[in-house]
Amino acid sequence: MPHEERIVDVVPTRRVDIKIWDPYKSRLSRVWLRRVAKCVLQKVLPGESCQISLVIADDDTVRELNHRYRGLDEVTDVLSFSTSHQGHWEGEEEPPTEVDLDPVSFPLPPGEPLHLGEVVISYPQAGRQSGSGTLDLENELAMLVVHGVLHLVGLDHVEPEEEAHMMGKQREILSGLAGVGGK
Repeated sequence: MPHEERIVDVVPTRRVDIKIWDPYKSRLSRVWLRRVAKCVLQKVLPGESCQISLVIADDDTVRELNHRYRGLDEVTDVLSFSTSHQGHWEGEEEPPTEVDLDPVSFPLPPGEPLHLGEVVISYPQAGRQSGSGTLDLENELAMLVVHGVLHLVGLDHVEPEEEAHMMGKQREILSGLAGVGGK
């Protein structure tokens, strides 16, 4: 009897680790956040296994991170800390030493999906930016997750051409999230 080769489709692993600060845990669904993030990863890295961390934090935490890693002493809506794409220093004072800003390569165990980095979202800032109502906040949070993940894979909006490309990709992904369902 001839030996048959079996072709096995390998389904990519997309892991999303989620941390939600205590005051916001009852307002958000980890399942919904994970679905949104996985949909984005599917769109930007189809067929690739990867993982990210997603943090829903408060204004003080985001402000501190923004000041330390971008030189901006202000609250922002979303920060992305990529393991392979360095962000821009925008502060007026001297940035920390290059060693502090350079992406670090961490060894992964065999078979472990590539860790793209971490997205940190300020829940209060998302609320202020959204309109009134749960659906508006949900849409804002989805947009921030998409935006943050796009930064993790190297898209940016410093130059006008980059911004046009990134915002187009963001709109495309957001339009495809309609089937993700609410929180």
